[in-house]
Amino acid sequence: GFLMKLNVGHVHPLLAPEEDVELPKNKKVCVIGGGFTAVDCMITSIRLGNETHLVYRRTRDTSSAKDEEWDHLAEEGAVFHWLTQPIEVIGNEKGEVVGLKCIKMELVPDEKGGRPRPKPVEGSEHIIECDAVIMAVGQDYNDVAYKNIPGLKIDKWNNLSTVDSKYRTNVEGIFAGGDVVNGGDTVVMAIRHGRDAAESIHEYLMTGKWEYEKED
Repeated sequence: GFLMKLNVGHVHPLLAPEEDVELPKNKKVCVIGGGFTAVDCMITSIRLGNETHLVYRRTRDTSSAKDEEWDHLAEEGAVFHWLTQPIEVIGNEKGEVVGLKCIKMELVPDEKGGRPRPKPVEGSEHIIECDAVIMAVGQDYNDVAYKNIPGLKIDKWNNLSTVDSKYRTNVEGIFAGGDVVNGGDTVVMAIRHGRDAAESIHEYLMTGKWEYEKED
């Protein structure tokens, strides 16, 4: 809600139904995350005059943002806490944020051959003093549109990667694309899926043929 509040002046009630997002200015801010959303929040926070800290459980090299973006933030005065996992937001008796409790991490090999996974370092708990915490750990899709459709085939991650090359699901008349298919990607990719799926939908409406081609 932080970026939406700054850009359009309000936060949609579906994002924060019970609170008014306050923009921190001239304060000490911790941004949690290591991707493009975190970079955007960092830049925006710095522009508001805040001393801005990044807290990320992995390293710079294993983050999803680009090196030039981290370099730019460093030039802007950002403070980086790599290999640091947030545990708890610390508040005072007034309900104000006064710190972020964290633990140091180390990267260990992944048993399945994926990228190294972070592991807590015992006895490394510490508190980063701050006045505000911004969660920028990514986004997720809403499966309410399809989770209760009888017979719809989903994968073990609750995604619809089960669509075929024409974005058809195994249930006739239902197409899918974007984040619900690939688990989260760029807006550009979602637009591409939408365009290609539209062609498939048009073909189905014109011919009435439904030939689901996805292999198990």
